[in-house]
Amino acid sequence: MANKSANRNQAYFHGTETERLAFKLPAVGKRRYRWIEPDGSVFESIGDDWYQLSFSGASKAAMIAASGGRVADDAHSRVHQGVMYTASYRAAALADDGELDMVITTPADDWPHLTINPSIDGVADFDFYEAAQITGGTAVSSRNHNRNSSNTFGGSIVHSPTVSSTGDPLLIGYVIPGGRGPHSAGASGGFGLEWMLKASTSYLVRMTNRAGGVKRASIVFNFYSAPQIGAS
Repeated sequence: MANKSANRNQAYFHGTETERLAFKLPAVGKRRYRWIEPDGSVFESIGDDWYQLSFSGASKAAMIAASGGRVADDAHSRVHQGVMYTASYRAAALADDGELDMVITTPADDWPHLTINPSIDGVADFDFYEAAQITGGTAVSSRNHNRNSSNTFGGSIVHSPTVSSTGDPLLIGYVIPGGRGPHSAGASGGFGLEWMLKASTSYLVRMTNRAGGVKRASIVFNFYSAPQIGAS
């Protein structure tokens, strides 16, 4: 557990819920105490009790930064917090030169961290765009990796929407090497590093079949919700 005093009237503590509940509040004048748990939850002391505070994402990020703390952001912690999700779609018969589109639209108060895993039975082009303009599409469900959590993703994910504008290119010309023709080998791509997405923004992932025939193809989104991190 770490303790940092930001000023003479405010002191911050960092630790787990168990540590907070076992902690005896110092009786020092009128100083307020705030406790930040690993998932970003913030509590403030009033007398001998702790009360949870509510912040917007950006305000919470600024407060955590001022306290000298940081939110645990490894995948294992996110699973336990109930904010790690997977969403996927498989096209059973993607035509040659056909496009498989999948779009994630983020909420207004969340900055999800995304990794993308495309797969196809052959060679394909793969592109990634920000601020796409879309209508329609078929909803894709996201699954929480913590099967004990009732949390759900606050944004939306669709496949095969009508795309009026692809938006700004973030990744163009990536090739998934899998060969061409009726005996082409399957192949998959992916990006180990996360993309930290903007709030209130649609991101388009597009895979184009270049294998010279009809192929199966799929796109998988793995991501975690991060409203407490803010845009920094």
